[in-house]
Amino acid sequence: MFTPPDSPLAPPKRSRDTPSPTPSPTPSSRATTPTPPSRLAAPSSTSSSPSPSRSPSPSPSKLRPHVTHTHSTDAPTAHERKQRIARRTRLSMLLVPLVLILITITTHYTAHPRVLDLLSSASPDPHLAWSDLAGWGTHPAHVRRQDAAASEVVSTAAGTISFPSSLSISASSTSASGTASSVAASSSSSGTPVAASGIPTIPSTAPVLPTPFPQPFDSMSTEGFLTVGCMQFVVNMTLDPQFRPCRPFSLLMETSSAFIKAQNNITALNIDVWGTCNTPVDADQCAATMAMYASELPNQCQAEIDNKKTVVLQALTGLQTYALYRDVGCLANNSTGAYCYVEAAAAASPADLYFYGLAWGSALPAGTTPSCSVCTKRVMALFAEGRGGVTGLQATYDAAAEVAAQACGAGYVQLASGVSGAGPRTRAGTAGVGVGAGAVVAIGLGLGLGAGVGGW
Repeated sequence: MFTPPDSPLAPPKRSRDTPSPTPSPTPSSRATTPTPPSRLAAPSSTSSSPSPSRSPSPSPSKLRPHVTHTHSTDAPTAHERKQRIARRTRLSMLLVPLVLILITITTHYTAHPRVLDLLSSASPDPHLAWSDLAGWGTHPAHVRRQDAAASEVVSTAAGTISFPSSLSISASSTSASGTASSVAASSSSSGTPVAASGIPTIPSTAPVLPTPFPQPFDSMSTEGFLTVGCMQFVVNMTLDPQFRPCRPFSLLMETSSAFIKAQNNITALNIDVWGTCNTPVDADQCAATMAMYASELPNQCQAEIDNKKTVVLQALTGLQTYALYRDVGCLANNSTGAYCYVEAAAAASPADLYFYGLAWGSALPAGTTPSCSVCTKRVMALFAEGRGGVTGLQATYDAAAEVAAQACGAGYVQLASGVSGAGPRTRAGTAGVGVGAGAVVAIGLGLGLGAGVGGW
C-alpha cells in the first residue's frame, strides 16, 4: 500500500485551516491531537491536479479576526486617555476660579488697615490682636501710629487736623488728631529737617515732589455743571500745560483731594507747600494765566454762576485769589524755619487755620481763639492789603480782625475805621467770589482729571 508523504505546507497553514478561533496549540498539544481530515485529503487533491488558485499564502480575509482583535484591545486605552484629559480639564476649570477668589479675599483681608497695623514692624500697636479683625465695618482714614519713644519727644507738639476741607468751619476743635509723633518720625525718615516742635522745616534743597503733583479738581462730578460748554472749559483749564505747572495754592487748599489728604502727613504737606512756592513757571506768568481764565470763566459758565454751582464758584474764587494765596501760603515763620500754613495745620487747635479761609468768604466760627502767633499776624496783614478786590475778604475780614484784636491786642491786626467788628459772623453768600470754604466738591463720579496727566 502506498503511503503518501508529509504535506509540503508550512505549519502556519495548519493553524489557518483549524476552524477554532483559539490561538495555535503548542507543539506538545499538536503531537497528541488527531490529524484533521483536511490533512488527509490534501495529498490527493494535490497529486490529482495542482491548481494555481490554491496559493500557500494566507488569505487576508482569514486574518481579519486577528486585526479586529488588535483594534478591540487598543480602543479602551485611547478612550481612557481622553477621559483622563477631560477630567483634568474639568478640574482645572474648577480650581482656577477658586484660586483667584482665594487670592482676592486674601488681598482684601491683608490690605485692611487693622492688618497693616499688626504687620507693621516699625510701629506695632500692642493693643491690637488678630481677634480684633472679626469686625469688618466701615474703617476711618488710616493714620500711621508711631512708637512711644517718638511720641515722648514731641509730646508738646500739636496734632494733625483731619477734616474734609482744609478750611471747613464745620469742623470742631475736637477734630484735631493727636499725630504729632508721626510728624517727627516721618520727617526724620525722609531727611527733611525737623524743628524742636516736631514740625518739618522748609527744605533747603529741592525735595522729591509727588508725581503727579496734586492738582485742583482732581476728582470732580458732572453734577456741578449745567452746560457742557462750562464743564469742558474747566476740564481744559485743568489740563492746560500753562496752568498745571503753576500749582495754585488757592485752588489746591480747597478743591484738591490729594492736597487735603496730605494734612494727615505733615511731611507730605510740607513738600506740597514747597511745590506751590517753587513752580517751574514764573509767578508773574502764572498770575497772567490765572487772570486770563478768571476773565473768560463768566463767559462760559454764567448759568452756573447764577445758580451758585459750587465747582464753578470755587474755580472763580481760586483764580481771582491766586497771587494773594501764593503769598499767604508761602509765608514762613523765621523763628522756626517752617511754613506758617504747615504750623497751622499741625496745631492742636484749628483756630489759626480758620484764618486762611477768610478770602474764600468763610467767617471764623464762634468761639475761635487765635494763638496770636506771628504767622497769623502776617496772614491778616496780607488780607488787609488785598481785601479791597476780594469779595470774600470784604465780607469776613472786619469781623475776624475784631476777634484777633480782642484776643491779641489792638496792635495785632489792622482794624477798619468806624467798624466795631462785633457784627454777626456769617458766611458770605454773594455771587461771584464769595464761596463758603466748607462746601465740598462732589468727588469720585468719573473725571479724575488732575491726578493722571503730567507730573507737575
